[in-house]
Amino acid sequence: MFFKNWFLLSGVFATFLVSLMANGGGFGQSPRIEKILFGSCADEGAPQPVWDAINKEQADLFIFVGDNIYADTKKLEIFRSKYSQLAAKEGFDRVRQSTPIMAVWDDHDYGVNDGGGDFPAKEISRKAFFDFFNEPMASDRWIQESGIHTAKTFGDEQDRVQIILLDTRWNRSSIMRVTWLESLVHKWNELGPYNPLENAESTILGLKQWEWLDAQLQIPAKVRVIVSSIQVLAAYSGWEGWSLFPHEKTKLLNLIASRNGGAVVFLSGDRHFGELSADVATDGEILNDITSSGLNQAWDKPSENANRVGEPVITPNYGSVEFIWHELGVDIVLGLSDQSGRLCWKFQSLMQLCPSLYFYHRE
Repeated sequence: MFFKNWFLLSGVFATFLVSLMANGGGFGQSPRIEKILFGSCADEGAPQPVWDAINKEQADLFIFVGDNIYADTKKLEIFRSKYSQLAAKEGFDRVRQSTPIMAVWDDHDYGVNDGGGDFPAKEISRKAFFDFFNEPMASDRWIQESGIHTAKTFGDEQDRVQIILLDTRWNRSSIMRVTWLESLVHKWNELGPYNPLENAESTILGLKQWEWLDAQLQIPAKVRVIVSSIQVLAAYSGWEGWSLFPHEKTKLLNLIASRNGGAVVFLSGDRHFGELSADVATDGEILNDITSSGLNQAWDKPSENANRVGEPVITPNYGSVEFIWHELGVDIVLGLSDQSGRLCWKFQSLMQLCPSLYFYHRE
């Protein structure tokens, strides 16, 4: 494990250097970003002390990665009640007043546990979601047939960061639960209740969202932050994630390989623990996925993950992505902090000293 982690640690960000020297473009509309904070899995019915620490960080952007409330309903009035409870959190209200927010949903704010494209009330959940997050009425997100995915670029040509939010619920095919006999084996091996889908027709994003994502990846950027509510690079664990759709994960990594330059960082949530996963893409590039979950929830028995780098965080947490811009490009620092703001670990590039040298530091 030590040698595997060292290989990944020395290589994950090494691929960033190649990407960061790629050509930019002329799409910058918003100020340069230096710090993004993000999180998921916020039970609105429980205390959320984490917002005090998030407020102190003074980030340029906060991203909700999903399970922003736990509604699990088809009724608009219940959605609204749950969102009202979140809005009433004093710390969250301060973040909302001081920090730009981007948001996407996961299953519980979509409306049903582990739900997918067959959920009949998704237009209701979309209305509640957009009403709460003040989506402009002129936005295409209200009417697009492929879900609530969106993208935004920040900065000018030399420091452009592209934020891409994927919708992993609206079009997702039904997932396959294990049989009773298989469930005994899964429990013995501490696996979740789902088997991977081998059907090549099954999908996470749906055709139109795939086409949209392909177009987004052709927009020039120095860094691309791709947000998926479910884990992208974690190894199969029997729980929800891109590993349940191996053909879709391969398609995503192929699409990443064909992008118009820029380093790529995946952000994810869902799992009620935090971790960093790394995997090798189809073109040999090493990619990474930082999972932050949850803002006020935690699971003290994280699943095994053969692609994990470093140690998992099993207390409530939030994630950070920091950009240190300089004449060579940018250093990127990934971190997870507990709800008091104490840094649990960080994963930092050292591009200014040596392009291939990076380190993982646990506090």
